[in-house]
Amino acid sequence: MAAGNLWKVYEVIRDDMGGKRTGKAAILNRGWATPDELERFRGVHYPSVFGDEARHGVDEVSPPPPSDPMPLPEAQAFVSRFLTLWIDSK
Repeated sequence: MAAGNLWKVYEVIRDDMGGKRTGKAAILNRGWATPDELERFRGVHYPSVFGDEARHGVDEVSPPPPSDPMPLPEAQAFVSRFLTLWIDSK
């Protein structure tokens, strides 16, 4: 799955759990991800990290890409785990 689509899955789960801020907090509180994992996962936005697979066509000016972004296979496994936890919570 392309990096940009991985972020879309994350957004659906996060929004189901309460929206941008509340959902992210719920994800962290349930232990589904660590702050470091979410920061590293944020790299899916940046073409300088993921090339044509990135969510955006150009790098955002702010904030800059994470210093240690997840490689695509790790991001795919992260979202797969995340999706399983979310489905199991339903």
